[in-house]
Amino acid sequence: KDQREGDVKGAVYLFSYAIKFDPDNAEAYFYRALAEASQGHNYLAASDCRRAVELDPRRAGACAPLMAGQKAVPATGTSDQSAQDQAAQDQA
Repeated sequence: KDQREGDVKGAVYLFSYAIKFDPDNAEAYFYRALAEASQGHNYLAASDCRRAVELDPRRAGACAPLMAGQKAVPATGTSDQSAQDQAAQDQA
């Protein structure tokens, strides 16, 4: 919610907090990657996407652009993995 409302730093903090308490939370890594990428922190975004894919290989399509150093895939406003993958393919 913070990221959608423009508080990207707050969103990164909250995703980091979630990861601290659940280091296997692929969704938190994925959304933190999107937030970091929106701020131009591509190295951090790629790192988080790699971890998200390790935890949930279905995120590979959505994370591919970030891991390849390309422009970030915008947040789709959904946690539906197929919608995220489609958004990533549309960006490619």
